[in-house]
Amino acid sequence: SDGLSDSRTRVIVGDVGYDEEEGDGVPANARTHAEFDDEYYYRRAANTSPPPMSADSPHEEEGYPSSSVAVREDAGIHHAVDDDGAAVARIVSPDEIMEEEAEFDDIPMAMDFAPKEAVPFRKTRRCRVFAAVGLCLIVAVVAAAVAGTAAGKKKKGDVPPPEPTPEPTPEPTPPYYLDTVGEYLTARVGERVNEAGTPYNDALVWIEDVDPLNRTARDDDLLMRRYLLAVQYYSTVREGGDGWAHCGASDPPSSGDGTCEGIFDHQGKETGPYPSKEWLSGADECEWMGVKCAGEAIVNIVLVENNLDGTLVPEIYNITTLQELVVRANPLLTGPIPAEYGLMPSMLQLAFNSNGLTGSLPPQLYDIETLQVLVLYNNDLTGTLPAPPAGSWPRMETLALGRNALSGDIPATLGDLPRIRDVDFFNNTFSGPIPPGLGDAKSLEKLFLELNSLTGAMPPEICNLRSPNGGLITLQVDCAEVECSCCTNC
Repeated sequence: SDGLSDSRTRVIVGDVGYDEEEGDGVPANARTHAEFDDEYYYRRAANTSPPPMSADSPHEEEGYPSSSVAVREDAGIHHAVDDDGAAVARIVSPDEIMEEEAEFDDIPMAMDFAPKEAVPFRKTRRCRVFAAVGLCLIVAVVAAAVAGTAAGKKKKGDVPPPEPTPEPTPEPTPPYYLDTVGEYLTARVGERVNEAGTPYNDALVWIEDVDPLNRTARDDDLLMRRYLLAVQYYSTVREGGDGWAHCGASDPPSSGDGTCEGIFDHQGKETGPYPSKEWLSGADECEWMGVKCAGEAIVNIVLVENNLDGTLVPEIYNITTLQELVVRANPLLTGPIPAEYGLMPSMLQLAFNSNGLTGSLPPQLYDIETLQVLVLYNNDLTGTLPAPPAGSWPRMETLALGRNALSGDIPATLGDLPRIRDVDFFNNTFSGPIPPGLGDAKSLEKLFLELNSLTGAMPPEICNLRSPNGGLITLQVDCAEVECSCCTNC
């Protein structure tokens, strides 16, 4: 197309640029092209600087030749530049060629050059990128198809099966489970359990050798309460005595059911004979006469007119569910009121009237916040009456201490009991003036102060509790010693 005949051959001499990634051969800057035939030799040196622009070149300002071929001679070499700024060959004569060869011997002869074959596309970086992207797409499509298939098979409302619940960790075995009955009770009650001839040891022997229930240390509180009731029984049966009047244990204690006839209900009221079970029989202690339970919890113990001969057991306070302890009309029941009874957290009523109890009133009883009724009437109590601490006995309603030998002043802080209704100090040896502070007991209904050694006049604060100002119905005092214009009986 450039005017060469078909017999002409193109020769490229010099470096050839080659793009390894694209596989294409492209000319480099230091490349020399020549074309020749039998008559002419064409030469183009592409490594030369662009020739100066002709005056008429429309591209002169840009440093390129014009559209017409600009030709100049430089050291015997003829250069030409076409419209695209590429070097072109010019026809020269053989003489000119010989002259140039003589001057430029260092120019190598044109030699055949075969362009390097292009690298196949499958080996290029572009192919590898395309392959990686395609593989990722295939994996994503397959994963989506699997998930869709699984979702299609899942029916509406299907719920995956719950994970199995792990087995709960068992609680460690309490160390006392391995104890014998004797070891367990000794740890809870003390060494007196092992003192032969005492009610504590008698009860242990019965638990271990006679009781058909065969309670063990694993029964814990059930063993403890059964043992304590047995201690209370042995504490109120003297050797050689007549024993209990109703439903006492057989002699020796029965290992069977041991039926008997009870005559008092759980409130201490006579109801006539009714079937019951002997104490220390093989029956559950909740079936023993005078013992009332709520479920497995003992709530009442009532022993009335039963010829109890002995003392109250302090350790009964360990029956923490006990709400009423009524032991009355047993003249042979002596000894002090245990101070440990102040530790009973659920106690509502303590009634020990008409017994032979001695000693003074334990101040620890003020610690029973739940206590509503305290009846110690007709005993042999002595000493002074401790003053109630502030805030004590918030539920106390009945305080009956008549027919004892209590002495000293009547505490003025008794008027601070917010719910007190009945106060009976009849037939004691209280002395001194009646405290005006009793008039602070706005809920007071009955006040018995006769047969004491009181002096002075009835405080107007107490008289103001009488109707119509208050609810005080009964007010009794020794009018010969105490001036009283508002008393109901002198």
